[in-house]
Amino acid sequence: MMTYEDARKKGIDACLDRLGRDFVRKYRDNACSAYGDVEDHAYCFVGVSDQPEKEWDGEDITLDNNPGSEFPYQVSCNVWYEDGKVEYLDCILP
Repeated sequence: MMTYEDARKKGIDACLDRLGRDFVRKYRDNACSAYGDVEDHAYCFVGVSDQPEKEWDGEDITLDNNPGSEFPYQVSCNVWYEDGKVEYLDCILP
C-alpha cells in the first residue's frame, strides 16, 4: 500500500519521464505540475509550453479550457495506492 506522498512522487516522475526530462528542463520556465488525492489514487499532471510566454496585460488571470490557454504538451496519470500501478490518462507529447 502506497502513501499519498509516495504515489504523488511516483506520478510526477512518470509524467516527467513520459514527456522527456530534457524537454521539460529546456522549457521549465513555462511548465507546471499539479496533483491531488482522489480516494483510492493520486492524480498527477505535468504541462509544458515551448511557446514564448505572453506578457501579462494587467487584466485578471482566468483559468479555462479554451484552445490556446492549454499546455500544448501534457501528461496526466493516476497512481493507485493499493499496488502503485500508473495509469496514463492524457498524453500529448513533443
